[in-house]
Amino acid sequence: MEDDIPPKVSDATGIFNYHVNTPELQGYILYELEAILNGFGKSVKDFGLPPPPQHLLKNLKNKLLMEEKNYKRNMLMQDAAHFVPKLNHD
Repeated sequence: MEDDIPPKVSDATGIFNYHVNTPELQGYILYELEAILNGFGKSVKDFGLPPPPQHLLKNLKNKLLMEEKNYKRNMLMQDAAHFVPKLNHD
């Protein structure tokens, strides 16, 4: 994972061969771990690790919000049409 971070940061910043120093690299690794663990309902804190830096967490929250908004409307409409009639009338 450590080797994947500098190229990702270079791509994100648009700066060729962007140098990532050690504390910054640790922050990005924590950020990537947090992103992976969030998919399973967990956090780096659950494993005794420090949280990623706040500026990176804001990016993660924005990404998670976009993923939540990226739902399949047609599939949800079909599910609703199928399951709503099966609800109790109480």
